Amino acid sequence: MLVHEVLKRYGQIDLFCYNAGIGVEGDCCAPDRDWRRSWEVNLMAHVYAALGLAEWLSITYGDQGIEVSALCFMGVRTRVLERAEFGGRSFLWEDAIEPVEYERFLIAPHPKVREYVSRKAGDYDRWLAGMRRLQASMVPLKEQ
Repeated sequence: MLVHEVLKRYGQIDLFCYNAGIGVEGDCCAPDRDWRRSWEVNLMAHVYAALGLAEWLSITYGDQGIEVSALCFMGVRTRVLERAEFGGRSFLWEDAIEPVEYERFLIAPHPKVREYVSRKAGDYDRWLAGMRRLQASMVPLKEQ
């Protein structure tokens, strides 16, 4: 329905950005409603479509001149990050980047993200341990 309406109104799609993310305050003791909301928006929305859809679009339409990119980033200096409801602003802000434009499939503008992807592929257990250390380094805003 969305695609049909866009095509009807504008004639073509030059850019489709599928992105969602929220932050909620708390830790493992946060209320169930916060866990469900975070889970649905931050994880399941992408499980249902994002990377798999981007891969399929690239495979199916890449030879027809349709360029597809999957942007994998950490923090981007947007109002969402500025108003983060959790410790994310302090955790992500220092290394946050300005919005970027690339024409590659996997866009990982942060050197750290490229390193994480490489480590994940090379040694999954090491990557998981590193992600645990990274998560442990996060400090909620109210504790600062």
